[in-house]
Amino acid sequence: MLKTFLSSLLALLIALMTGQPFYQPPEDYEEEQARMATTNEYHGYIDDLALLPVSFRYGKTLHKGLAGFTETGRKTVADENKTNTVITLMHPDNKLKVTVEAALYTAYNAYEWTLYFTNAGDANTAVLSQVRSADITLAGSNPVLSGIAGDGNGWYEPYEYDVTLCPRRFVSNTGRATDKNFPYFNLETDSGGAMIAIGWPGTWKASFTYDHKGTTRVIASGTNSLCTYLKPGETVRTPLMAFLRYFERDRDMASNLWRQWYIDCIMPSETAGSTEPLQPQTCYHLSTDSPNPSSDGSVGFEHSSWRASYEKVLAENLHFDYQWYDAGWYLDEYGQSIWDKWYRTGTLTLDPDKWPEGTFLEMTQTQTQHGTKTLLWFEPERIGVENFGEFCENYGYKSEWRIGENISNLGNPECLEWTYNKIIRVFEQTGIDLYREDFNTEPADDWRSADLKEGPFRCGITENKYVCGHLELWDRIIAYCAATGRSTVIDSCASGGRRNDLETMKRAVPFLRSDADRYTAETRLSVTTTYMQWIPCNGTNMLAPFSKSSKADSVYLSRVSFLPINAYGGAWSRNPDLDFDALRQALSEWEQIKRYYYNDFYALTPYHSHTDDSGWTAWMYFDAADDSGVLQVFRQSGNVDNTYRVCLRGVDDAVVYNLNDIDGANSLAAVTGAQLKAGIDICLAEPSSAALLFIEKADA
Repeated sequence: MLKTFLSSLLALLIALMTGQPFYQPPEDYEEEQARMATTNEYHGYIDDLALLPVSFRYGKTLHKGLAGFTETGRKTVADENKTNTVITLMHPDNKLKVTVEAALYTAYNAYEWTLYFTNAGDANTAVLSQVRSADITLAGSNPVLSGIAGDGNGWYEPYEYDVTLCPRRFVSNTGRATDKNFPYFNLETDSGGAMIAIGWPGTWKASFTYDHKGTTRVIASGTNSLCTYLKPGETVRTPLMAFLRYFERDRDMASNLWRQWYIDCIMPSETAGSTEPLQPQTCYHLSTDSPNPSSDGSVGFEHSSWRASYEKVLAENLHFDYQWYDAGWYLDEYGQSIWDKWYRTGTLTLDPDKWPEGTFLEMTQTQTQHGTKTLLWFEPERIGVENFGEFCENYGYKSEWRIGENISNLGNPECLEWTYNKIIRVFEQTGIDLYREDFNTEPADDWRSADLKEGPFRCGITENKYVCGHLELWDRIIAYCAATGRSTVIDSCASGGRRNDLETMKRAVPFLRSDADRYTAETRLSVTTTYMQWIPCNGTNMLAPFSKSSKADSVYLSRVSFLPINAYGGAWSRNPDLDFDALRQALSEWEQIKRYYYNDFYALTPYHSHTDDSGWTAWMYFDAADDSGVLQVFRQSGNVDNTYRVCLRGVDDAVVYNLNDIDGANSLAAVTGAQLKAGIDICLAEPSSAALLFIEKADA
């Protein structure tokens, strides 16, 4: 805004001095200038690959950019949101082929690239090492790095570092990209900055160093131990590197530009051929109503227990988009049913005792007739069996496919094919629509151990091939689903949310964003304020008990839990205390909110930790094009104050708004945007209560 004002002022002064007509820059002047600057920056790299900000050592030579390589091909194709360019180059030794896959998202000030290294010769290459998927300098004074920690004991807690004081380094060594650390960053300076993402579902590193001369050097890499020659025909790749540029110091603006790019250009669609991202969804568990004992997951769920539950759901006039069936549907290594230890995974074989022939398909088809699809949990990478020999003998698994004690090597083409065929067999038997994948172990140590068996100068080869194999598995499952009319999005889960890097998120959505976020309201509120700024479509289980004896808790905890994807569970037919009216109210409120989930998001209160229940939490979603939105305010259980002054953001100062409290108590009429920004008082008489207000133009 300041830039536009100064441009207008300068134009006015020139007009007065020269007698020329006054030129008023268009309203979108700043946006057009930003697009031009990003486009020029991107083409500066892609049109002269010697300047591409990557580096690597090949043999004894350190390459910065791709100078010295001969370009052998270039193809550019434009689609709705981006322009893709694929460039191939050859090293002078006629062995090392480099493929650059790059894309420019002009309307979003964003670009990305990935490099592939292939041995196109008939003998081993020299050693490839020190591969930096980005080695880039970004101009701007007073750099500040912000972001959030990862899942697990990171709790998605925000951080902010003054990079002028010391360099900042991040290392993720577990093999699950968003475990503890989070490979998404915002580097902001006085002249703007960049939202940066490393897309690699394995190990990664990043560093940010200021030179005190006005530039910050950003270095990023994946496959942390990579130091390997390539055998003939072998390929390794770098992470996907993504940069979204902005040109004024405004964190809200940058965050919401990122959200819109992510929603429009990164999120997968639910239907083959569609360009629309997956829309908000409701899910429910029938397994929570099973009369059989269940240690975890859905191990007690079977063919005789679903129909009464489903008929009760229908009778109560409830509708959900997906039935969510979790762990426990498979056989153990002996070919026997699993009734307690859900983690005995590996066989990928439907249990015929729990689900005699045709009964699972009957369940899914019955629900499909009423508009409900089925998602099913898989964990194909972890071998959780207790007797590995029996597993191999009974299921045609080869012992050489195993890495360490319990990892199935998807970098081995035979193992990948066996895994894919087992999964597709389950799709065909069950009629499920959506693939949910979990991964409950840290693979990096096993990857490194497998490298040792390859001999010297093969560090990192196992991880790189494994990750590429895993992405290929997903792409093949998505292609199968597209060809058979199923859901073309994957539900990504790795002990909650520990593998949700950008490359993964191009194919998937986290229906359960964290296992750590499953239990308390204070954690749920804490995580939402940070996570929604980075991954706009995410989900979790519904905390609300929907009990007739605790109606207030049901209202508060359902509003705490509202996200683009929610999963409901209950003893639908067996719990006389289940409050279906409260559940219907929750679904009705969510239906009213969901249209705003893909609009701008603002966290309106300071961050509080996942254990702090003493304060207030508030956020809002706002559709600037429509001048409407939703405001959610929460008084936590340990809060002693009944009033909080909340300052809204994103609204237009001059527009007059009405705020309609769904409960009536905090409604306001004819309030200007400027007044809303200055602050309004929200009163909640009791702890553990929430206000839900819809914002609209007064003349709407």
